[in-house]
Amino acid sequence: MRAAGAGRKLLLLLVVVEVMTVMAGGATKLRKAEGEPVDVRNCCGEARDCGSKESCFVCPSVGKAATADESGRPLPSSLAEVVERNVRIEFPAFKAPRLTICVLGRNLANVTYLALRAIRGEVLAVGEGMPTEVVLIDNGSTDKMVLNLVGALRNVKVVMAGRNLHWSAGNNLGFGCRAATSEYTLFWNNDAIMQPGFLAEYARVFREDRVGKIGAVGCRIMFGGTQILQEAGSMIFQNGGGNGYGRMAVLDEYEHRYMFTRAVDYVSGACMAVRNRALLEAGLIDAKNFPTYYSDTDLCLALRWKQGLDVHYTPFAAIDHLESASYGSEFARKEMKHYAPIFWKRWSAILGKHMMPPDVLSPATYFCGRHAGGGRTLLFVVESLTHALYDEGSQRQLLMWRFLTITGDHVTVLPLRIERSSEASIRTLGKLGIEVVSPIVQFARTALKRAAGSARTTVERMDSRTLYHHQDDVKAFFKLTRVAVPEEIASFPGTGAVQYHALGETDDLLRGLGVADMISLFAEDRPNLYDAVVAVGPLAYKATEAALAHHFPRAVRVYDAGYQDVGKVASFLHNENDIVDNLARYGAEWEREGIAWGTIVLAADQNEVDLLRRESPHALKDFAVVHPPMNPVGSLGPESSRRLSRRRKIMAHASFTGPLGYDKDPILHLLREAIPAIPVTLRKEASIELLLFGEGPIPSVIERELKRLQLPYSHVTKRSGLSYSEIRLVVAAHTTGPVLPKVTDAVRHGVPVIVSPLAAATYDWTAEQGIVSAGSFEVLAKEIELLFRDENVWNARRESLASFAAASQTTNGEDRILAAFRKVKPLSCHAKQ
Repeated sequence: MRAAGAGRKLLLLLVVVEVMTVMAGGATKLRKAEGEPVDVRNCCGEARDCGSKESCFVCPSVGKAATADESGRPLPSSLAEVVERNVRIEFPAFKAPRLTICVLGRNLANVTYLALRAIRGEVLAVGEGMPTEVVLIDNGSTDKMVLNLVGALRNVKVVMAGRNLHWSAGNNLGFGCRAATSEYTLFWNNDAIMQPGFLAEYARVFREDRVGKIGAVGCRIMFGGTQILQEAGSMIFQNGGGNGYGRMAVLDEYEHRYMFTRAVDYVSGACMAVRNRALLEAGLIDAKNFPTYYSDTDLCLALRWKQGLDVHYTPFAAIDHLESASYGSEFARKEMKHYAPIFWKRWSAILGKHMMPPDVLSPATYFCGRHAGGGRTLLFVVESLTHALYDEGSQRQLLMWRFLTITGDHVTVLPLRIERSSEASIRTLGKLGIEVVSPIVQFARTALKRAAGSARTTVERMDSRTLYHHQDDVKAFFKLTRVAVPEEIASFPGTGAVQYHALGETDDLLRGLGVADMISLFAEDRPNLYDAVVAVGPLAYKATEAALAHHFPRAVRVYDAGYQDVGKVASFLHNENDIVDNLARYGAEWEREGIAWGTIVLAADQNEVDLLRRESPHALKDFAVVHPPMNPVGSLGPESSRRLSRRRKIMAHASFTGPLGYDKDPILHLLREAIPAIPVTLRKEASIELLLFGEGPIPSVIERELKRLQLPYSHVTKRSGLSYSEIRLVVAAHTTGPVLPKVTDAVRHGVPVIVSPLAAATYDWTAEQGIVSAGSFEVLAKEIELLFRDENVWNARRESLASFAAASQTTNGEDRILAAFRKVKPLSCHAKQ
């Protein structure tokens, strides 16, 4: 990976040098290059006309679409080497392309070649996932090296403009040369280099836009060969000026603020994909009024305000861009200054709803201007993102975050800690449009400024236990500040554990963690910019209480107690573990404080609401129940004997990580008491397997029991690895809140569930709904045996689950979320207008 990264940086450096050489030569060199436009039509053999455009032709195929040239070597790193080796660059040909890439170039032949080289690699990689054709628009080049470039291309449509039509008219000409079957057009500057995975991400965005709501898509743009951000979507101000969100920010592995999808004001034309139907309805790009600059901005506003479509930004497709390479930055400034009044005159009625242009971009301008449209701003403070994709409580949180985002709200998730294993979760949340902010980033950078470069002084404020349990964050701190990691920190073993160990005798020790400082620095950067602050659980509430009160006094306070009754959970455990001692001692107390603090209190079920009301009988507040909906996944009809015979697995949820590890005991009881009661002959005839689903390595005591029983088993740690078509039944032995999402998931897939009597009573589940309770392990064993022996019983249970899921859709999930947040009004950003 490092070698590949180094090669990419060297390649981009060569491109930068070439562009800067041309630009540094000033007007003299440019004048020398000027002359009659070259005729590229006959430079690649017998060119074939395409469409009705006389200027559009296709270089014929040599019948060899490979990732290398004829000799089998990788494609050259420069156009000069292409010419020297007489390489033919063949693009794949698709009968019905869905995407057209219009590459607009003028001179700078080697730069254009490198752009096409990267595009070709992506087209080959995505294949039929997004069938793509490429159109190269030569915008009146006078450089004869362009002849060599076009002569090497195969299966590329080439448009010969004959003169410099500039960006807008040149792209309109290329758009007219597209295939009739194409659904989208990606306008591409020749000074932009695709990063790997670009087309796969655009294909995902288009595929998931099932209702056709997205009119245009833009990507994350980096300054070529650097970690410096050029833009992550762009914003427009009331005066018609604009700015790229995050411009000049340094992106590293700890920076997540720019890594989430969202609707924006506009995206750059350097890599803008547009839905063809919408572009035609808009009358193409306005080349008359905006031949160079403001044309992409004008088109985006037309898509948004005239057609009601979204302009979508995704950070998971990225390019390296040589900004203003074709003409230079001075030309760009003059052009923007000239066309800004024309743009403002056309859109002044709309721009009045935008942010005022500040002298210096303030946090409020950045925060409120980065989203297109209104919506509420919601901050969720959580303990950790380690389990965000498969932990039960986090699944419930994910439901809330996702639905609030879909309905137009803007969600920020602030974890007290981010571990290495959280990266996949952060990426998933980012694709759902949910921002994740790492407190260590702002803590490190702001503290470094305040301490005048003394990173060690900042870290010395933490005690030794804190250093151990925050070692990932502390190491990240030193990496960000480029200070050598002290030996006492570098030598820490492992990756850090749960911070419950460090919760000490008083609030002073909690403040000593440094968490409160991190939260305060985050809050200082976004004062009064959230309409609601949600503290998820007692630890999140306690760690952020002071900072939230000081920096967000107008925000609606929400305390989420769902699945967070740690005092109750701890009471079920019988050991001397200091984690449990601290949980039992402080958890219930902090939860009572959180309930009293919140204007709105969220719970996972009505049983928990009743418990919370008993805890705070005098609190005048809203108690809202929020838990996942039971929308069926696919058809839940009866299954044939053949298909049912493939369902051999008993699934049991088993998360063995975390401070409590409470899934170990139910699994042990299942193995020691229920499984042995199932006849051995049935276990062998039905090939019964045990599927353990959850985090962490399987404890050795469980592995010994599995070996003793000679029971085949598998272990899945990610939800994407589950196949419900192989599961005969789900055993949910939990007696507390986490049982709900387990059962919900099984019901949605039409898989019978066996639960404890307490869980059945809590949620009013009955056998008529397809959910059976087992009061003993003998009953559990008999139910398992029945579901494996009798196909009619299994299908009857499945039919009951389908009816139950259909009836539950109207009362669960989204409507509960809307009701829970009904008191939150979108005020913060409006106050900044």
